[in-house]
Amino acid sequence: MLSSFDTIILVSFLICTAIVGFKHKIKSISDFAVGDRKFSNFSQIATIVATCMGGNTFNSIISLTYSEGLFYIIAILGETISLALLAIFLIPKMQKMLNYNSVAEAIGSLYGNHIRIFVAIIGIIAMVGTLSIQLKIFGKVFSYISNFDPSISIICASALVTLYSSKGGIRSVTYTDIVQFLSFAIAIPVITISLWKNVNMANITIEQNDKFNLNMIFDLENKELYDKYVFFFFFLAIPPVGADMYQRILLGSNIENIRKNFLLAGIIFFILRVIIAIIPVLLHFLNPNLEEANLIIEIITNYAQSGIRGLIILGIISMVMSTADSKINAASVLIVNDCFLFLKNFSNKIQIFSSNIITIIIGALGTLLAFSNKSIFDIAIASQSFNSSIVSPLVLVSILGFRTKSIIFLSSMIITLTGEIIFLFIEQTIMLTAKNIAVFFCINIIIFFLMHYIFVKDKNLGWTKHNKTKKMRLSKFSIKSIQKTWFRYFKGLNLLKITLSLVPQTSKIYTITSLYFISTLVLNIYSQHQIISIFPNKMLLLYELIIMLSLSLASYHAFSNTKNKDQIFSVIWLVSNFFILFFSSTLFLLITNFSYIQLIIFVINIIISLQLLRTKTTIVFLILSTFLTVKCYKTFFMPFLDNDIIFPPNTLYILFTISLAIIFFNLPKEDKILALRNILLDTKRNLSEKNAFLNQTLARLNLNEKKSEQLIQELNFKNSEIKNLQNIKAEFINNLQHETHTPITGIASMAEALYDAYHQLNEKERQKYIIDIAYNAKRLISFVDNMIDLSKLSSMKYQLNLENVSLKKLIFKHVDICKKLHIYDQGSISQEFVFDLDDEDEITIECDKYYVGQLFNNIIKNALIYSQEGFILIKCKKLAHNLVEFSCRDEGKGIPNEELHDIFGAFVVSSQTKSNAGGRGVGLSLCKKITDSHNGEIWISSNNPSKGSTCFIQLPIIQKFV
Repeated sequence: MLSSFDTIILVSFLICTAIVGFKHKIKSISDFAVGDRKFSNFSQIATIVATCMGGNTFNSIISLTYSEGLFYIIAILGETISLALLAIFLIPKMQKMLNYNSVAEAIGSLYGNHIRIFVAIIGIIAMVGTLSIQLKIFGKVFSYISNFDPSISIICASALVTLYSSKGGIRSVTYTDIVQFLSFAIAIPVITISLWKNVNMANITIEQNDKFNLNMIFDLENKELYDKYVFFFFFLAIPPVGADMYQRILLGSNIENIRKNFLLAGIIFFILRVIIAIIPVLLHFLNPNLEEANLIIEIITNYAQSGIRGLIILGIISMVMSTADSKINAASVLIVNDCFLFLKNFSNKIQIFSSNIITIIIGALGTLLAFSNKSIFDIAIASQSFNSSIVSPLVLVSILGFRTKSIIFLSSMIITLTGEIIFLFIEQTIMLTAKNIAVFFCINIIIFFLMHYIFVKDKNLGWTKHNKTKKMRLSKFSIKSIQKTWFRYFKGLNLLKITLSLVPQTSKIYTITSLYFISTLVLNIYSQHQIISIFPNKMLLLYELIIMLSLSLASYHAFSNTKNKDQIFSVIWLVSNFFILFFSSTLFLLITNFSYIQLIIFVINIIISLQLLRTKTTIVFLILSTFLTVKCYKTFFMPFLDNDIIFPPNTLYILFTISLAIIFFNLPKEDKILALRNILLDTKRNLSEKNAFLNQTLARLNLNEKKSEQLIQELNFKNSEIKNLQNIKAEFINNLQHETHTPITGIASMAEALYDAYHQLNEKERQKYIIDIAYNAKRLISFVDNMIDLSKLSSMKYQLNLENVSLKKLIFKHVDICKKLHIYDQGSISQEFVFDLDDEDEITIECDKYYVGQLFNNIIKNALIYSQEGFILIKCKKLAHNLVEFSCRDEGKGIPNEELHDIFGAFVVSSQTKSNAGGRGVGLSLCKKITDSHNGEIWISSNNPSKGSTCFIQLPIIQKFV
């Protein structure tokens, strides 16, 4: 039974938990789920460890390590590895997932509300199952110490945890976790030390016991244990992405900070589990025949004294409550935030009231399940089986960046769930083993990827890349990267700068520190009179060095005008602190065999060094001084003393407890510094962003100004072009009237005259009238054809009919046509055609015969129309590179050099031919379009100094593309 002192410890803990839990209020559903996300680093670390370190953890480690030995100890290391995997590989990829209130909401944002609800339901089952385990352990322990019925104990514990969780949400859970974390962090070492005292370590050889013999681990013949615990290790090593742990991630707002907190929590969690694992080992050597189910009761009854018994029960209860409230809150969030989506349509008060009611219902469900007759280990596996094998694998691949269709995600979970149900029916059991969970975990992932790569054809789905931001840089753990990091660190290391940064900023600190050193020296001399009598010379030397260094610090004022005072005293400062606070203090602790006075002085020195030298320097000095002190002690003192370096359990526990106190003492300061640093960094970043935004704005304004100037120039140019086009349009309309009216008038007048005087005219005169009519008709047809062809080629609505064409035949054909038509029109036969063609019989090219014929027709026609006399030279020859060149030279009016560049424009007429009754700027434009469509070139040059001009055309013999 409990003593009065034990009762006071437990009652104080429960009162403290109630005060911390009930003082918080929730303001919204988001506040209920994740608070304001401004929890301190220590708060986050404490709640992570408290959530992981449940009552089932303590109970399972004690009972199964006692029965199975090292196999179970190694297997449970998987849970520590799971936290490391989460911190190193998953959390850095979760930046975009921090904007949600639960893991179900995050997955729902990717795959829809139906999957969100499915994930939430599986998570609720897991949370309620784990909650029932904690309440079951609480009822078992509390009923033993109080003689209450276990059911009453379970109901009371559930009521307390449920009520403060419903009232304060995640705030109450987190801050009560701090109280509970401190409680079991102190209680766990107490249990170990209390057992250690009862064990005669000299008579124990671990290797003689098969359960704890390391060689048995590598015995491959023991297939049963391997088969059982390898899969159990894998089951525990699955990174925890359940609802409760996801909420712990959401408590922070900075990915890098969250990652570090989880790594630190994993280290603390590992240390505590190792200490717990020592308990059943010691218990086994005390009595190897105990019942596994009653080991905790055995420890409380037979191996704990008054006061210690209360601390043991305190540790167990705190572990139970820390996990229970986390599960209640996580399950409530899944229901309110993810299952009851309609609540978002109601007022804030109704949402808060609903969250309170649902939290109470969750607590009641956990209480009912706690009355089950199943073992704690069985309930633990059963409650996590569906979540670990169905939801966790797909959440993991989603965090890692894999995306697929919603139907694939849902189908994979449903198929795996169906398979598990069929398996349970065949095996006639109601729960899966750790091995089964590990197998279904792998099956789920295989089904998921197979379905995706078979049915999903969208290339945008699959693995996606995560952006690396300044806030989120993934750590690379390769040997090369570590070597490069250390090389850069030591290359830029400035020892003088570091030393100067550690010295005090005011002279008063030098004086106060020197007085403290002298005071501790006096206390050491008083408490070490026996040691002084054994080692007078050595102790005197140590005292003299302490006095000399203390006086050196006190003389800081005397050297105020010295040139290099800061550099000199920075060295004296570090040497003095290292020698007096660390080296001599540790040495005196060893010489006096860990006397309480020296232990107190040592702890005070460490606390002072944290304030004077900062945490990192203190740790470095402590490690270095420990190494040097042990060497010094073994060389100069231990041969003359009976003492060996043995750390008593009480001393270890005192040092451990004081270390926790030092950490808690120093953490607020570090949190404030870190918060201030983050504020400064945020301010700097905001200023940089604003500066960059201003620079971008100025750059855009300058660019817009240049664009405006360019647009004005373009506008002026367009206006000029519009005027030119308007002039061309007006001229074209005038010429169009002439070009169409003239032949039509000729046709009409000649036809009318022929009709009126047909019988009066002789045959030769009638023939002349008919020829005039035919000439004007052909002239009109030629103009219309040119207009149609130009329109087709300009609009790209054409398709060349390519065939092999004899170029010579085509040239002669259109020369004959032009002669018949246009030499008659000129009324003169003074023009002569001269041909200069290749000696080869045939020049065959691949082209559209109609369009190339039109090309030659227009060029030859222009030569005839605009040259009244002289010769027309037509050349045709093959060139290199699959080309043939055609040229037509006349001795007409020619084209001014300044007009040669624009002469091929639509409706552009040379100044030399504007008054002529010939073409109106259509023929040459059509020639340009035909040449371009055949991948050729056309240009005109003046025959200076002689008159006339020459038109050159180059066409490919074989068309490579059209």
